[in-house]
Amino acid sequence: KLNLNPKCLQLLYMDLSSTVSRSGQSLGVNTLPLNLKEGYLSLDEICERVEMMIDHICSQINAKRSKSINPAEQEILEYIDQHLYDPNLSLSAVGNIFRKSPSYISAIFKAHRDDNFNNYVNHARIMRAIQLMGVDGMDSSSVYPLVGYSNLKTFRRNFKVKTSYSVIVIFNIFPNLDIAIFVQVKSSINKL
Repeated sequence: KLNLNPKCLQLLYMDLSSTVSRSGQSLGVNTLPLNLKEGYLSLDEICERVEMMIDHICSQINAKRSKSINPAEQEILEYIDQHLYDPNLSLSAVGNIFRKSPSYISAIFKAHRDDNFNNYVNHARIMRAIQLMGVDGMDSSSVYPLVGYSNLKTFRRNFKVKTSYSVIVIFNIFPNLDIAIFVQVKSSINKL
């Protein structure tokens, strides 16, 4: 654990909070006011306050996005969320159903989900597979068709991309590892 003197901690807090504040302003959202007169903070308090600032910015961005979605776009996004485990789910298939081009569907998706279509779908499928294998004790050859993959090879490749480990390593070598938390943390770090 770092052992910084109070003055260094205050400088760290000022630097981190001003960086977060500038980032929020560049995204067009209001940021929480800085309170630099309250004295020295511990490292844990600094982390907590910076995290609170980031959460505030994210909630404002999400609020802006939810206000700007039209009903037709909402219907498309809901359709995708309801059919995540359908092996035929693709931009083309969704485009055909809604009579829109795949690039239009992709743009809507990216604008409202902060991720591209394939990453979002694969992440949801792998998280569901982890739940089925970890909690329900199913093996990968039984799980892959239930989560929308048409073959085991593609499932295993996507599993390794999302988790950085093969299915065999995760569930045989690390049986007590909470892989769902690991994947969510890894995904959050990758978005930074």
